[in-house]
Amino acid sequence: MVDIEKRGEGGFDCYRIPSIVCNAAGRIVTAYECRITPNDWDTRAVGFRYSDDGGLTWSNRAIHGSHDSLAVNNPVLCALRDGSLIFIYQFNYERTFVRRSEDGGQTFSDAKEITAAFDGFRAVYNFYVCATGPGHGIELDGGRIVIPVWLANDSGRRHSPSVTASVISDDGGLTWRAGEIIPSSDTLTDPNETSAAQLQDGRIMFNIRHSGGTRRRAIAFSPDGMSGFTEPYFDDRLRDPRCFGSLLTLPGKELIACSGCDSETSRENLKIKFSRDGGKSWYTEIPVYDKAGYSDMAYLNGSIYCFFERDNLTALSVKRFALQDFI
Repeated sequence: MVDIEKRGEGGFDCYRIPSIVCNAAGRIVTAYECRITPNDWDTRAVGFRYSDDGGLTWSNRAIHGSHDSLAVNNPVLCALRDGSLIFIYQFNYERTFVRRSEDGGQTFSDAKEITAAFDGFRAVYNFYVCATGPGHGIELDGGRIVIPVWLANDSGRRHSPSVTASVISDDGGLTWRAGEIIPSSDTLTDPNETSAAQLQDGRIMFNIRHSGGTRRRAIAFSPDGMSGFTEPYFDDRLRDPRCFGSLLTLPGKELIACSGCDSETSRENLKIKFSRDGGKSWYTEIPVYDKAGYSDMAYLNGSIYCFFERDNLTALSVKRFALQDFI
Protein backbone atom coordinates (compact mmCIF):
# COMPACT_ATOMS: atom_id res chain seq x y z
CA MET A 1 0.00 0.00 0.00
CA VAL A 2 1.28 3.46 -0.98
CA ASP A 3 -0.10 6.76 0.31
CA ILE A 4 -0.76 9.18 -2.54
CA GLU A 5 -1.65 12.08 -0.22
CA LYS A 6 -1.80 12.56 3.56
CA ARG A 7 -4.12 14.93 5.32
CA GLY A 8 -2.62 18.33 6.14
CA GLU A 9 0.40 17.86 3.87
CA GLY A 10 1.15 19.55 0.57
CA GLY A 11 -0.80 22.74 1.14
CA PHE A 12 -4.31 21.31 1.62
CA ASP A 13 -6.16 20.11 4.69
CA CYS A 14 -7.93 17.15 3.09
CA TYR A 15 -7.82 14.95 -0.03
CA ARG A 16 -10.90 13.06 -1.23
CA ILE A 17 -12.84 11.52 -4.14
CA PRO A 18 -10.41 9.06 -5.80
CA SER A 19 -10.30 8.35 -9.54
CA ILE A 20 -7.80 5.89 -11.04
CA VAL A 21 -7.16 4.51 -14.54
CA CYS A 22 -4.39 2.71 -16.44
CA ASN A 23 -3.65 3.98 -19.93
CA ALA A 24 -2.70 1.93 -22.97
CA ALA A 25 1.02 2.47 -22.30
CA GLY A 26 0.80 0.95 -18.81
CA ARG A 27 0.86 4.15 -16.79
CA ILE A 28 -1.34 4.31 -13.68
CA VAL A 29 -2.94 7.74 -13.29
CA THR A 30 -4.80 9.07 -10.25
CA ALA A 31 -6.94 12.20 -9.83
CA TYR A 32 -8.55 13.50 -6.64
CA GLU A 33 -9.99 16.55 -4.92
CA CYS A 34 -7.71 18.87 -2.89
CA ARG A 35 -9.78 20.56 -0.15
CA ILE A 36 -9.07 23.43 2.23
CA THR A 37 -11.54 21.81 4.68
CA PRO A 38 -13.35 18.43 4.53
CA ASN A 39 -16.52 20.19 3.28
CA ASP A 40 -17.70 19.25 -0.24
CA TRP A 41 -17.85 22.92 -1.22
CA ASP A 42 -14.27 23.61 -0.12
CA THR A 43 -12.44 21.77 -2.89
CA ARG A 44 -10.13 24.18 -4.70
CA ALA A 45 -8.11 21.96 -7.03
CA VAL A 46 -7.79 18.54 -8.67
CA GLY A 47 -4.50 16.79 -8.01
CA PHE A 48 -2.84 14.21 -10.27
CA ARG A 49 -0.09 11.68 -9.67
CA TYR A 50 1.05 8.84 -11.94
CA SER A 51 3.22 5.73 -11.74
CA ASP A 52 5.23 4.02 -14.49
CA ASP A 53 6.50 1.10 -12.38
CA GLY A 54 3.31 -0.65 -11.31
CA GLY A 55 2.59 1.61 -8.37
CA LEU A 56 5.95 1.34 -6.59
CA THR A 57 6.83 5.02 -7.04
CA TRP A 58 4.71 8.01 -7.97
CA SER A 59 5.26 11.37 -9.64
CA ASN A 60 5.05 14.66 -7.80
CA ARG A 61 1.58 16.11 -7.61
CA ALA A 62 0.39 18.17 -10.56
CA ILE A 63 -2.72 20.39 -10.59
CA HIS A 64 -4.95 20.30 -13.66
CA GLY A 65 -8.05 22.23 -12.64
CA SER A 66 -8.26 24.81 -9.85
CA HIS A 67 -10.13 27.89 -8.65
CA ASP A 68 -9.43 30.44 -5.93
CA SER A 69 -13.00 30.69 -4.63
CA LEU A 70 -15.25 28.11 -6.32
CA ALA A 71 -15.50 24.40 -5.57
CA VAL A 72 -13.75 22.12 -8.09
CA ASN A 73 -15.64 18.86 -7.86
CA ASN A 74 -15.86 15.21 -8.81
CA PRO A 75 -12.90 14.51 -11.10
CA VAL A 76 -13.56 11.60 -13.45
CA LEU A 77 -10.84 10.02 -15.56
CA CYS A 78 -11.50 7.80 -18.57
CA ALA A 79 -8.72 5.89 -20.36
CA LEU A 80 -9.40 5.38 -24.07
CA ARG A 81 -8.07 2.57 -26.24
CA ASP A 82 -6.18 5.04 -28.44
CA GLY A 83 -3.99 5.89 -25.44
CA SER A 84 -5.52 9.25 -24.59
CA LEU A 85 -7.14 10.26 -21.31
CA ILE A 86 -10.38 12.18 -20.80
CA PHE A 87 -10.68 14.29 -17.64
CA ILE A 88 -14.09 15.71 -16.61
CA TYR A 89 -14.86 17.92 -13.59
CA GLN A 90 -17.19 20.68 -12.33
CA PHE A 91 -17.00 24.17 -10.91
CA ASN A 92 -19.38 24.60 -7.97
CA TYR A 93 -21.49 21.53 -8.89
CA GLU A 94 -22.83 23.67 -11.73
CA ARG A 95 -20.52 24.03 -14.74
CA THR A 96 -18.90 20.97 -16.34
CA PHE A 97 -15.61 20.89 -18.24
CA VAL A 98 -13.61 18.32 -20.19
CA ARG A 99 -9.88 18.18 -20.94
CA ARG A 100 -7.82 15.64 -22.88
CA SER A 101 -4.30 14.29 -22.40
CA GLU A 102 -2.18 12.58 -25.05
CA ASP A 103 0.85 12.03 -22.80
CA GLY A 104 -0.53 9.97 -19.93
CA GLY A 105 -1.75 12.82 -17.77
CA GLN A 106 1.39 14.96 -17.76
CA THR A 107 -0.32 17.73 -19.72
CA PHE A 108 -3.93 18.38 -20.67
CA SER A 109 -5.68 20.42 -23.33
CA ASP A 110 -7.40 23.66 -22.40
CA ALA A 111 -10.68 23.18 -20.57
CA LYS A 112 -13.77 22.97 -22.80
CA GLU A 113 -17.11 23.65 -21.15
CA ILE A 114 -19.78 20.99 -21.79
CA THR A 115 -22.43 22.21 -19.33
CA ALA A 116 -24.92 22.40 -22.21
CA ALA A 117 -24.89 18.58 -22.37
CA PHE A 118 -26.86 18.55 -19.12
CA ASP A 119 -29.63 20.68 -20.61
CA GLY A 120 -31.15 17.52 -22.05
CA PHE A 121 -32.13 16.45 -18.54
CA ARG A 122 -34.15 19.58 -17.76
CA ALA A 123 -37.13 18.53 -19.88
CA VAL A 124 -37.81 15.72 -17.39
CA TYR A 125 -35.99 16.84 -14.22
CA ASN A 126 -35.21 20.33 -13.00
CA PHE A 127 -31.95 20.47 -11.07
CA TYR A 128 -29.77 22.96 -9.20
CA VAL A 129 -26.75 20.72 -8.61
CA CYS A 130 -25.04 18.36 -11.05
CA ALA A 131 -21.96 16.20 -10.74
CA THR A 132 -20.12 13.52 -12.65
CA GLY A 133 -19.15 10.10 -11.31
CA PRO A 134 -17.15 10.06 -9.20
CA GLY A 135 -14.62 7.31 -10.00
CA HIS A 136 -13.78 6.53 -13.64
CA GLY A 137 -15.73 6.61 -16.89
CA ILE A 138 -15.77 3.79 -19.44
CA GLU A 139 -15.30 3.38 -23.18
CA LEU A 140 -17.66 0.80 -24.70
CA ASP A 141 -16.71 -1.72 -27.38
CA GLY A 142 -18.09 0.56 -30.09
CA GLY A 143 -16.15 3.59 -28.85
CA ARG A 144 -18.93 5.35 -26.92
CA ILE A 145 -17.71 7.07 -23.75
CA VAL A 146 -20.09 6.75 -20.79
CA ILE A 147 -19.82 8.97 -17.70
CA PRO A 148 -22.33 8.37 -14.87
CA VAL A 149 -23.78 11.60 -13.43
CA TRP A 150 -26.22 12.66 -10.73
CA LEU A 151 -28.55 15.65 -10.46
CA ALA A 152 -30.10 17.25 -7.35
CA ASN A 153 -33.32 19.26 -7.29
CA ASP A 154 -33.01 21.51 -4.24
CA SER A 155 -32.97 25.29 -4.54
CA GLY A 156 -30.74 25.46 -1.46
CA ARG A 157 -28.19 23.42 -3.46
CA ARG A 158 -28.16 20.42 -1.16
CA HIS A 159 -27.28 17.05 -2.72
CA SER A 160 -30.85 15.72 -2.46
CA PRO A 161 -33.48 14.99 -3.67
CA SER A 162 -31.55 13.46 -6.54
CA VAL A 163 -31.57 11.20 -9.59
CA THR A 164 -28.81 9.49 -11.55
CA ALA A 165 -28.13 9.14 -15.27
CA SER A 166 -25.21 9.35 -17.71
CA VAL A 167 -23.73 11.68 -20.29
CA ILE A 168 -22.16 10.14 -23.39
CA SER A 169 -19.85 11.00 -26.25
CA ASP A 170 -19.74 9.17 -29.59
CA ASP A 171 -16.84 11.15 -31.07
CA GLY A 172 -13.99 10.58 -28.64
CA GLY A 173 -15.01 13.27 -26.19
CA LEU A 174 -15.48 16.18 -28.61
CA THR A 175 -19.25 16.51 -28.06
CA TRP A 176 -21.52 15.26 -25.27
CA ARG A 177 -25.21 14.67 -24.71
CA ALA A 178 -27.54 13.59 -21.95
CA GLY A 179 -28.97 10.10 -21.64
CA GLU A 180 -32.15 9.02 -19.90
CA ILE A 181 -32.63 9.17 -16.14
CA ILE A 182 -32.45 5.79 -14.39
CA PRO A 183 -35.90 4.92 -12.96
CA SER A 184 -36.48 5.61 -9.27
CA SER A 185 -39.10 4.12 -6.95
CA ASP A 186 -40.48 4.44 -3.43
CA THR A 187 -37.64 2.27 -2.13
CA LEU A 188 -34.87 3.69 -4.35
CA THR A 189 -34.60 7.07 -2.65
CA ASP A 190 -32.25 9.80 -3.90
CA PRO A 191 -29.98 7.72 -6.15
CA ASN A 192 -26.75 9.59 -6.79
CA GLU A 193 -23.10 8.52 -7.13
CA THR A 194 -22.97 5.67 -9.64
CA SER A 195 -20.34 3.48 -11.31
CA ALA A 196 -20.63 1.57 -14.59
CA ALA A 197 -19.08 -1.45 -16.32
CA GLN A 198 -19.69 -3.23 -19.63
CA LEU A 199 -20.54 -6.93 -19.37
CA GLN A 200 -19.57 -9.77 -21.67
CA ASP A 201 -22.98 -9.70 -23.40
CA GLY A 202 -22.56 -5.98 -24.18
CA ARG A 203 -24.95 -4.63 -21.57
CA ILE A 204 -23.82 -1.90 -19.22
CA MET A 205 -24.30 -2.43 -15.50
CA PHE A 206 -24.89 0.62 -13.31
CA ASN A 207 -24.11 0.23 -9.59
CA ILE A 208 -25.94 2.93 -7.62
CA ARG A 209 -25.57 4.58 -4.23
CA HIS A 210 -28.87 5.75 -2.72
CA SER A 211 -30.44 6.93 0.55
CA GLY A 212 -33.21 4.36 0.87
CA GLY A 213 -33.74 2.23 3.94
CA THR A 214 -32.40 -0.86 2.18
CA ARG A 215 -28.65 -0.69 2.81
CA ARG A 216 -27.79 -2.52 -0.38
CA ARG A 217 -26.41 -1.27 -3.70
CA ALA A 218 -29.02 -0.74 -6.39
CA ILE A 219 -28.37 -2.29 -9.83
CA ALA A 220 -29.75 -1.32 -13.25
CA PHE A 221 -28.79 -2.35 -16.79
CA SER A 222 -28.77 -0.51 -20.10
CA PRO A 223 -28.13 -1.86 -23.62
CA ASP A 224 -26.22 1.26 -24.69
CA GLY A 225 -25.08 3.10 -21.55
CA MET A 226 -27.63 5.91 -21.85
CA SER A 227 -31.16 4.58 -22.32
CA GLY A 228 -33.49 1.59 -21.99
CA PHE A 229 -32.67 1.14 -18.30
CA THR A 230 -34.13 -1.81 -16.46
CA GLU A 231 -35.99 -1.23 -13.22
CA PRO A 232 -33.31 -1.08 -10.49
CA TYR A 233 -33.14 -3.86 -7.95
CA PHE A 234 -31.21 -4.19 -4.68
CA ASP A 235 -28.35 -6.69 -4.61
CA ASP A 236 -28.43 -8.48 -1.26
CA ARG A 237 -24.73 -9.41 -1.56
CA LEU A 238 -23.62 -5.79 -1.86
CA ARG A 239 -24.11 -4.12 1.50
CA ASP A 240 -23.58 -0.37 1.54
CA PRO A 241 -23.52 2.35 4.24
CA ARG A 242 -24.30 5.09 1.66
CA CYS A 243 -20.84 5.47 0.19
CA PHE A 244 -19.41 5.50 -3.33
CA GLY A 245 -18.08 2.21 -4.68
CA SER A 246 -16.57 1.17 -8.00
CA LEU A 247 -17.14 -1.33 -10.81
CA LEU A 248 -14.36 -2.65 -13.04
CA THR A 249 -14.52 -4.84 -16.14
CA LEU A 250 -11.51 -7.14 -16.41
CA PRO A 251 -9.98 -8.27 -19.74
CA GLY A 252 -12.28 -10.56 -21.69
CA LYS A 253 -15.28 -9.15 -19.80
CA GLU A 254 -16.00 -12.55 -18.22
CA LEU A 255 -15.04 -11.18 -14.81
CA ILE A 256 -16.19 -7.94 -13.18
CA ALA A 257 -15.03 -6.53 -9.86
CA CYS A 258 -16.95 -4.40 -7.37
CA SER A 259 -15.34 -2.42 -4.54
CA GLY A 260 -17.30 -1.03 -1.62
CA CYS A 261 -17.72 -0.83 2.13
CA ASP A 262 -19.24 -4.13 3.26
CA SER A 263 -21.29 -2.60 6.07
CA GLU A 264 -24.80 -1.30 6.65
CA THR A 265 -23.87 1.34 9.19
CA SER A 266 -20.44 2.90 8.67
CA ARG A 267 -17.68 3.43 6.15
CA GLU A 268 -15.52 0.48 6.97
CA ASN A 269 -14.62 -3.04 5.86
CA LEU A 270 -13.70 -2.12 2.28
CA LYS A 271 -13.72 -5.22 0.04
CA ILE A 272 -13.42 -6.18 -3.61
CA LYS A 273 -15.90 -8.80 -4.81
CA PHE A 274 -15.97 -10.64 -8.15
CA SER A 275 -18.71 -11.94 -10.44
CA ARG A 276 -18.51 -14.23 -13.48
CA ASP A 277 -22.22 -14.10 -14.33
CA GLY A 278 -22.94 -10.42 -14.84
CA GLY A 279 -23.61 -9.69 -11.18
CA LYS A 280 -26.11 -12.50 -10.56
CA SER A 281 -23.74 -13.81 -7.91
CA TRP A 282 -20.56 -12.58 -6.23
CA TYR A 283 -17.67 -14.62 -4.87
CA THR A 284 -14.06 -14.34 -3.69
CA GLU A 285 -13.98 -11.34 -1.40
CA ILE A 286 -10.65 -9.54 -1.08
CA PRO A 287 -10.32 -7.47 2.10
CA VAL A 288 -8.78 -4.09 1.23
CA TYR A 289 -8.82 -1.99 4.40
CA ASP A 290 -10.84 -1.79 7.61
CA LYS A 291 -11.52 1.93 8.07
CA ALA A 292 -12.06 3.10 4.50
CA GLY A 293 -14.50 5.18 2.44
CA TYR A 294 -14.74 6.01 -1.27
CA SER A 295 -12.82 3.71 -3.61
CA ASP A 296 -12.04 3.31 -7.29
CA MET A 297 -10.24 0.55 -9.22
CA ALA A 298 -8.04 0.04 -12.26
CA TYR A 299 -6.43 -3.02 -13.89
CA LEU A 300 -2.89 -3.48 -15.19
CA ASN A 301 -0.86 -6.59 -16.06
CA GLY A 302 -2.74 -9.09 -13.93
CA SER A 303 -3.27 -6.80 -10.93
CA ILE A 304 -6.07 -4.64 -9.58
CA TYR A 305 -5.14 -1.27 -8.11
CA CYS A 306 -7.61 0.05 -5.53
CA PHE A 307 -7.42 3.79 -4.79
CA PHE A 308 -9.30 4.66 -1.61
CA GLU A 309 -9.87 7.00 1.31
CA ARG A 310 -8.72 5.60 4.64
CA ASP A 311 -8.82 6.21 8.39
CA ASN A 312 -11.37 9.04 8.51
CA LEU A 313 -9.80 10.88 5.56
CA THR A 314 -6.29 10.66 7.00
CA ALA A 315 -4.93 9.60 3.60
CA LEU A 316 -5.64 8.62 0.02
CA SER A 317 -3.89 5.33 -0.70
CA VAL A 318 -3.36 2.85 -3.52
CA LYS A 319 -3.19 -0.88 -2.79
CA ARG A 320 -2.23 -3.52 -5.38
CA PHE A 321 -3.69 -7.03 -5.57
CA ALA A 322 -2.29 -9.68 -7.92
CA LEU A 323 -5.34 -11.53 -9.25
CA GLN A 324 -3.53 -14.86 -9.43
CA ASP A 325 -3.37 -14.82 -5.62
CA PHE A 326 -7.17 -14.61 -5.32
CA ILE A 327 -8.95 -15.82 -8.46
